[in-house]
Amino acid sequence: MGIGYILAGLIFLFEPFINIIDILPDFIGYLLILRGMAKMADVEYKLAQAKTKMTHALAVSIGRFGVMLLGFFAKFDNTLVLVFVFSFAVLELFFVLPAFKALFEGIDYLEMRFAPNGVSKKTEEAAKLTPVFLVVRAACATLPELTALKTDYGYVTSGGDADWTGVIRTMLTIICAAAALVFGIVWLSSAWKAFSQVKNNKPFIAYLEERYNTEVLPDEARAIKRSVKNFWRIFFASLFFLFSISIDFHYIIPTFALGICAFFAFGSASKYTEDLKRSKLLSLAFSAVMLLQYVFLWLYCAGLGGVLFPYEHPSFIKLYIPFALLTVCGGVLLFLLFGDVKKTMVRLLDDSVGYRQYTDLRRQEIDDERRTELSRKASKLCVICRVFAIAHATLTLSIPWFSLAWAVQSVLCFVVIMFAYSAMCDVFAEAEKVL
Repeated sequence: MGIGYILAGLIFLFEPFINIIDILPDFIGYLLILRGMAKMADVEYKLAQAKTKMTHALAVSIGRFGVMLLGFFAKFDNTLVLVFVFSFAVLELFFVLPAFKALFEGIDYLEMRFAPNGVSKKTEEAAKLTPVFLVVRAACATLPELTALKTDYGYVTSGGDADWTGVIRTMLTIICAAAALVFGIVWLSSAWKAFSQVKNNKPFIAYLEERYNTEVLPDEARAIKRSVKNFWRIFFASLFFLFSISIDFHYIIPTFALGICAFFAFGSASKYTEDLKRSKLLSLAFSAVMLLQYVFLWLYCAGLGGVLFPYEHPSFIKLYIPFALLTVCGGVLLFLLFGDVKKTMVRLLDDSVGYRQYTDLRRQEIDDERRTELSRKASKLCVICRVFAIAHATLTLSIPWFSLAWAVQSVLCFVVIMFAYSAMCDVFAEAEKVL
């Protein structure tokens, strides 16, 4: 039932934060836990609620990780670090506390009803310890950063003006990190024992598997609705990687991540992807090419980013040609990738719109009209995406001559995302009628 994924996910959550630095990325842990909860969430309502809240916590942790990466390229002052740390701590607690509460309550309910020995004491202990650990971890990340609020009025003594803020901050960071790590190890040990016991309870797991296989798997309407929503959500999220942000003449958004998202999007709608193998290979090829392009673009920016007329520099050709060729290849692959996205979208709409097959002729006509309308909107979106793929590659190639290329890329990307959001809302509204 995926308990092994939950155990693996816990490993990414036990370590402390050091201001905005997350050594073991939390979002990987949340992804693994969500993967582990997928089947159980279909069996028990509380676990479905936990899955929703955990998804929101995942979004917050991705934001934190993005800010952490941004911090490697842009210098944040201590006050800004405090704002980020406090904001992400509060947001994450707002979602992850009820998520874990619902997770343990759902498992408790299933154990109480279907486990031979009832509710495990280890599950109850882990449920009590989890909120304590999460609050302590958030507090220990925030406390050292409060030194940024210290106001120095600048008095001077004969011995000089000694500012101990940095020393105090360092000591607090070490103490708080050590305390959070101790709590994390204790929590990990408790949660690991609880979920291991659930995993090793063979009759209980067998019952859940049987219930899932008999009640959930045969439900075709649920599968269609899930495929539609998962594909569109992942596709929509992938578009954000086409934004361009330049800091100190360095482009920091990893465009190659779009290919990874596309790989999972096609996997989530494998039944509706015309040529799944081709689409996945295309996604991986795009990621590989754009990863190399990202490296060569960084080399170009490191060498010529601050030069006023880079195309007149002796090393221009050597630095420009590799990333230019890879940009062209990436643009072609992205153009083809959006073509496969369009085919999958249309096939999903063909199956989901009008799924209930009403006998009323007028209702059938309405469904046909709605299917045609949404298919046309999805096709138009993919045409816009393909035009944007060409524009994105062209603007990237123009970087040596047009320093604001990244700004134009971002504006165009925003337009594409708004159009995609509108189409996604319409498709989701129709998908709700399936089940």
